[in-house]
Amino acid sequence: MYKGIAGLLFIVFIGMMAVGCGPQATDTGTDRPMSVEAEPISVLAFMNVSSGCQDATVNLLKKLEKEHDPRLHVEIVDFGDGGEGAKRWQEEGHRCMLIMINGHSRVKYPLSDGTEKVSVFEMPVGFMWAFEDLENAVAAAVKGQLHPATEEEAAENMPAAMVEPEYSITEITKNGQSEAQVAMNGHTAITIRTAAAGKSPRQRAEDLVQNLQGWMAEPIKPDQIERNEVEGGWMISAAGHDLILVTEEDGKATGNTAEGQAKVWLVGIRQGVTWAALPADARIQGSDEECCPDCEDHAPGSAAHEEPCEACPG
Repeated sequence: MYKGIAGLLFIVFIGMMAVGCGPQATDTGTDRPMSVEAEPISVLAFMNVSSGCQDATVNLLKKLEKEHDPRLHVEIVDFGDGGEGAKRWQEEGHRCMLIMINGHSRVKYPLSDGTEKVSVFEMPVGFMWAFEDLENAVAAAVKGQLHPATEEEAAENMPAAMVEPEYSITEITKNGQSEAQVAMNGHTAITIRTAAAGKSPRQRAEDLVQNLQGWMAEPIKPDQIERNEVEGGWMISAAGHDLILVTEEDGKATGNTAEGQAKVWLVGIRQGVTWAALPADARIQGSDEECCPDCEDHAPGSAAHEEPCEACPG
């Protein structure tokens, strides 16, 4: 067991770019107010409701709709349903969970102290935004003070943050083979199923934890996480820190390629780091079988979705 300090609120922006969570199709970034007095306000949320991980956000959206009735209309599309919701999410060009207020997930608005706030309502709460941000953004829309934000404005407002997860490594045996699961604050990030470079899955897991601790010794940004092809496979690294080498054998163990498995593990590590830093009231305690990242990389039926995979329902 490796222990650290409980994670603080982790603001994630550019990190999702590494796993295909880029600008959303409907976000034009124009700089005009998106709502004026008496005009209706629409909130469209694409979320993996079926996973149960987003219950707190669903409840807040319903609460806001009730508070601002009849002007505010909330529509929640469950892309975890494996049916119409998933189809609509994909057809509209979205690649991650997002909440759009009058068609925009990246917005800016004034706060009570006169400062301007930029919020990015992409990924689940705690990744890039807090519940208070959503409440303030909706309130600003009601007052006609909500504006779309550009990608550059959003990036400028996402500083590096200290994250100190509590790590654990769990060894399990499947079909007579030893595997090692690496978790951060109780949430499984990846499962290592094969040996490599003379090291067992357990030893590789211990090396990964040590490498993660080295990277997170200082404030981090998720855009530092990347994967690159190297001799012997694909290296997942962050800010000059090699985290783990993904080999062909790692891919074969899940019916994947080394490159594909590197993408799965990159997503899992990013998810684990962010999970560790979620605010306590937003963290759903559970295993990887219960909470699935709200990105296409782990959507049911996607190329990276294993049976079971590290971070999705089996």
